[in-house]
Amino acid sequence: MAIKLLCCTGSLDGGGSERQLWQLAVNLPQDQFATQLYLIYKRGPFLQQLPSSLPVHAFSDLSFHSRIPGGYHRSQVEHLSSVLRQQQIDVVYDRTYHMTLVTSPACSRVKVPRVSVIVSPPSQDFAKSNERFKWFKYRILRNAYNDPRSRVIAVSSAVADDAAAYFRIPRDRFQVVPSPVHIDAVREAANQPLASDSANNQDAQKKLRVVVIARLTSEKGHALMIDVARAWDLLRASPAWRPIQIDFIGDGPLWASLKQQVAQDQLRDHIRFHGFQSNPYPWIQQADVVCIPSLYEGLPNVALEAMALEKPVIATDCSSSLQTLFGSNQERGALVPIGDAENMSKELLNHLEHPELSAERCQNALEWIEQNHSLRPWLENMMQLFREVCSCDSR
Repeated sequence: MAIKLLCCTGSLDGGGSERQLWQLAVNLPQDQFATQLYLIYKRGPFLQQLPSSLPVHAFSDLSFHSRIPGGYHRSQVEHLSSVLRQQQIDVVYDRTYHMTLVTSPACSRVKVPRVSVIVSPPSQDFAKSNERFKWFKYRILRNAYNDPRSRVIAVSSAVADDAAAYFRIPRDRFQVVPSPVHIDAVREAANQPLASDSANNQDAQKKLRVVVIARLTSEKGHALMIDVARAWDLLRASPAWRPIQIDFIGDGPLWASLKQQVAQDQLRDHIRFHGFQSNPYPWIQQADVVCIPSLYEGLPNVALEAMALEKPVIATDCSSSLQTLFGSNQERGALVPIGDAENMSKELLNHLEHPELSAERCQNALEWIEQNHSLRPWLENMMQLFREVCSCDSR
């Protein structure tokens, strides 16, 4: 009999976590898993990419109003609990701590086992968030990750170590399962034409084209790339120097302020905003370099996808996961100090001056992705994990 799996997330917006959950839901074999989705908000581009046979439950379908502190959260837990009972779910899968705050009490109430994924170091992602009642939510998460009926996945060893220390939980409670890349699908999507021709015009072909794919939030470090664009002309003495064009792919709360900063600094010819793109891969394909200027990260999906497309990646040294991904000698990618526009600029110039080094890194990176982040082994690991959780819960 097929295992009834409920995949839970806030929405199907275009972030990396949403893409990973969607990828799991649509690729699990239907004869072994009867998969359903639960969303807080029924929205996002991945909704249109779900098979019509896949049931979707959404809290946002309900009309709910409450001024009682915690009332909204309690209503979410009650609604999810009712879905678990009505659908007779065998196991729940959730990504990000926001969803775990809902799935954990609901699963405890209905006695359904749960698999939760931590995608970013909690000492950064949760501790520095603007969550209300943070002390109370900390207790919920600590109990959730320490629940013997649950299994907890971290996307990297660095994230697992951070979570164990931050929540004061034994490290062996966290199982590391690196995020996957559907290499063939990414390559196919990357060959689609760009919605905008701004990267294909003759002027753009003469530039160093850099792409940053991330939500426009402070922790993603877009301000660093504005500093890079501002300082780029200072490197003109190099024979390899070319004008720079930086494309920001994504939207978010800093959209207006970042655009205003670019206008004030007269950098509109160097930095362009393209908003959210349901298919960001052609932008990676057309770029010369992919940059990740973040203040902190878990294991960024864009790095894996760029490496699968054999594109050079330059990132800030914001995660031990990236150190592992790029190699001890940075043989698969380049790291620069967080917030260091000078070194980011020099590394971009280094790409122009030493194309053979970039090509070697790209080849090494592709081999690493194929060996360590392919989709099929990840799916096998997840299916086995779901079976184990259901088996242990049955016993």
